[in-house]
Amino acid sequence: MGIRSFVARHLADCRTRRLARRLQLDSAQADRLRAVHESLDALRRDAREGWRYQRQALVALLGADRLDRDEALRIANLPFAMINDALPHTVDRIAEFYDALSVEQRTRLRDLLGHRCCGTHQCHSA
Repeated sequence: MGIRSFVARHLADCRTRRLARRLQLDSAQADRLRAVHESLDALRRDAREGWRYQRQALVALLGADRLDRDEALRIANLPFAMINDALPHTVDRIAEFYDALSVEQRTRLRDLLGHRCCGTHQCHSA
């Protein structure tokens, strides 16, 4: 694991623990939240690998005298197919987590997510 992966994993773990604390999750709920995090992390990792393979394969296609359009389209769609294959599992993990929350926890989660913009910064416009 490289330093970037380590730092990204550490920051994600910190965010997960902070969210668990803010929502006052019990241990079963916290486990479900970790499952959501792991599923999203695997989805990102698989997508990144798909895009890396996609670039290599498309560059290889460009080495031919004529571009095989069907193969280029197939390669171009690979990362999206990988994501679409993994999405049901990820949505299941999210649903299991959300369904295990109390009404108060769901409200708090919506409030926390609703006050975020760009995924990382608090909105400052009012």
